[in-house]
Amino acid sequence: MSVTVQDYFDRLLYNGPHSCTLPVLRELAAAHVTAVPFENLDMLLQKPVSLDREALWDKLLVRRRGGICHELNHAFYYLLLELGFDVSLGSASVDTEDDVLEHMNLRVHLDGRTYLVDVGFGSGLIPPLYLAEGIEQPGYGERFLFRQAEGDVLVLCKYNLETGDFHPLHRLYKPVRRAEDFIPGFQAASVPGATPFSSYLICSRGTNENRRRLVRNRLTVSDSTGTRKILLEDSKACIAVLERYFGISPAPELSEARWKAVLGIGE
Repeated sequence: MSVTVQDYFDRLLYNGPHSCTLPVLRELAAAHVTAVPFENLDMLLQKPVSLDREALWDKLLVRRRGGICHELNHAFYYLLLELGFDVSLGSASVDTEDDVLEHMNLRVHLDGRTYLVDVGFGSGLIPPLYLAEGIEQPGYGERFLFRQAEGDVLVLCKYNLETGDFHPLHRLYKPVRRAEDFIPGFQAASVPGATPFSSYLICSRGTNENRRRLVRNRLTVSDSTGTRKILLEDSKACIAVLERYFGISPAPELSEARWKAVLGIGE
């Protein structure tokens, strides 16, 4: 049976309007980062990742999994297209200026303005932001700002309370991208050990109450009371966290040795 837009709404627990407006875009994006986790389990298991609409929606909506930036943002791209939004694929670099296709995001065009939309940034939550230099914009309890770099490159920055300044998150590139543009780089990054995403477990998810991030066997939970860090001692504890905090159930079946490698236990 074909997966529908209503199935997507059900996954996001969204029952609001379907109009192509900025408030609806913001509500949908917030619902997405709350309901669907960033997670790289399939990369660790060396499973092929498809950017096909049917495959993505089956994974996120039917099997109730999450995914990496390419999967999450591309699945959301298909939803926005179905709703009638004027949306295109964009790219950014996060860890290196050399790889302009390192990260996939979306650009939504509304009322003469272009907005960055990113429901797949594994290192934090990014709300829909107006793509304009020098305007401080709030969202998800944070403050964001775009700074102009060379040429048409914009640098997305987030305010850091400790330093009292805006720190760069990633560099945004202007050209419109196609899904196939990302495939070669993604395949290279999927080689075991080539990148953090193909080396060890990374999961993150934000809710209205807290933010959770699991890297290897270290769980960080941040809320209004502060930040708590929990060390998971074995695979059983990890599986419980995947199910409870990230909604991934059942967890993948791995040998204990493979779990230890993925979680970095014993390193």
